[in-house]
Amino acid sequence: MAIFRVIEEFIEQHVKSVSNLSGVSTTLWGNDKESKRTIEQLDNTDAAHMKTL
Repeated sequence: MAIFRVIEEFIEQHVKSVSNLSGVSTTLWGNDKESKRTIEQLDNTDAAHMKTL
């Protein structure tokens, strides 16, 4: 299961570097309202893209 920890650390590093620019929450799994809303927006965007294909 070490591979998952490596991936998680990689994601955390990138999320933190991006968050300084965009104000995106560093929470990975949507534990607060802001990140949940962001995840929902991404899901909605994916759904919209699938409809157009």
